[in-house]
Amino acid sequence: MYSDILEKNTKELIDVTTGKQKADLLINNLKILDVYTDRIIEGSLLIKKGRIVSINSSHVSDDAVEQFDGQGLYAIPGLIDPHFHVDSCLATPAALADGIVPWGTTTLCGEVLDIAHYAHILGKDPVKAAKLYLKDMKELPYRLLPMAPGKMIPVKKTKELLDWEYNFGLGEMLPHNILGKREEYLDLIDYARKQRKFISGHVLHRIWDFPNDNYDGRPDGCHMITENEIDTFPIVGYSHDHEIFNYNDLITILGRGMNALVRTLDGMAKEILPGIINNKIPTDNINFSIDDLHIHDIKNNGHLNFAIQEAINLGMAPIKAIKMATINNARLIGLDSEIGSLTPGRYADIVLLSSLANIKPEYVFKEGILVAEKGHLVKELIIDYSELKWKLDSSLQELTEGDLEYQVNDNQVTVYDIDKKEFNTLNLSSVEDVGEDVIYGYILDRARNKKIIKILLKGFKINEGAMAVSFSHNSSKIIAAGKDKSCIIKAIKEVDRHLGGIVAVDSEGAVIDFLELDIAAVASSLSCKEIVQKMQTMEDGIRKYGGGIDNIFMVLWFVGFLYIWD
Repeated sequence: MYSDILEKNTKELIDVTTGKQKADLLINNLKILDVYTDRIIEGSLLIKKGRIVSINSSHVSDDAVEQFDGQGLYAIPGLIDPHFHVDSCLATPAALADGIVPWGTTTLCGEVLDIAHYAHILGKDPVKAAKLYLKDMKELPYRLLPMAPGKMIPVKKTKELLDWEYNFGLGEMLPHNILGKREEYLDLIDYARKQRKFISGHVLHRIWDFPNDNYDGRPDGCHMITENEIDTFPIVGYSHDHEIFNYNDLITILGRGMNALVRTLDGMAKEILPGIINNKIPTDNINFSIDDLHIHDIKNNGHLNFAIQEAINLGMAPIKAIKMATINNARLIGLDSEIGSLTPGRYADIVLLSSLANIKPEYVFKEGILVAEKGHLVKELIIDYSELKWKLDSSLQELTEGDLEYQVNDNQVTVYDIDKKEFNTLNLSSVEDVGEDVIYGYILDRARNKKIIKILLKGFKINEGAMAVSFSHNSSKIIAAGKDKSCIIKAIKEVDRHLGGIVAVDSEGAVIDFLELDIAAVASSLSCKEIVQKMQTMEDGIRKYGGGIDNIFMVLWFVGFLYIWD
């Protein structure tokens, strides 16, 4: 358990409630959301040692050392994200603060999967890397609850992270490791449960079919998880699933006694929320989470507040939508006695809004301290992550266009459609015959076997230029795509010159812009503002060549995430 969460100054708090000691802060003139009764209470919040000690309209300024005029604003609890990959947003934890905190997020369950995985394949200690990445996290203007990776690193290293005093839980595992009854992973779940850790759930997924049904080695193929297989996961102790893609998935998971996490990723919330609203599904066991999102998207469009706003815009009652990112999430992660509501004894994580129907925070408090105002951090935090500036030798500088040539076997070409998220096999004699909306894609393993996987991608709508990223979720490979192989070569080599990075290349092969991921190959040492500017420049540059889809680099990033490439 995260030790600071349980730390209470009980005697001092009692002295404030009995009038024997002054509070640290009084926030008055508020409309306070009571998430337990769905009421709005006009009153004030009295705060001591970062905790709420009273909700009472009778308090006056003499009761506190400082006071803050709430200006008649609505006060809601700080937003809580129960499932977020903190090391895949392209920013350090310090820079991430500028993205999430002004939008009202004050608590984050952050899995450190990618940094641990990258450290492992480069021969470094994944435990040390994760701890360095999370250094000084108590100084952050949000509460970061570290989650140990449930995959992609040796189980013994995951256990080391579970033993860390600041660890909060176990990250998601691949379903086939559970269904295959792999002893080390069943033992890992048991290890986490005995320590009363929060366990992140991953259920609905393609299940890879392994030879002899032993779930080891390379898969022969895959199938969507069956109804009977789903029953396995609550049996082993899963409390929820975040792999919810549509309304039927939601009902399936809820019907198994698990919470269903609704994500905004790739428009999923818009697929799911209308069913919840139209069918009047109770939302007590439905939660909002983000999972994966790049920092520029967060800064420009929002974090959990975006999910709440989508629900409201689709017709959900504002209080119900807000609870799906506050008290529901606090209960899910087992911290509703500490966060998730504006009630005595809870941390004073407070978001002030002008309207419950417009989730745009005016002020954000974390433990009674003002951390964001009018969309900006009150104070920018600088943390030194230079120990994670590793070295990785270039290995693809001799790559030629000939290395990228496609071989057509038996007049069949396989194309991955990013819109439909499916593979289609076409009967063609040449890849040039596949159509205008198909581009070349490559996945290159520069850290291990130098293997090049060649794919065709439909849906990017790029007619010139190229782009490349140096890693993807669960993958340390370079992913590159474009219409012209010479431009693709330039993009690959530009990324390969660095530990990590993202690049856009124009039709002449010139670099439009480059974002160096110099921190453990997964994050930039730049500020949130600087990262946003670079990503915007690259997206605008690619858009000139027809790449009009939203978050095009995130889409490319997910191409490398497909397990089948391994």
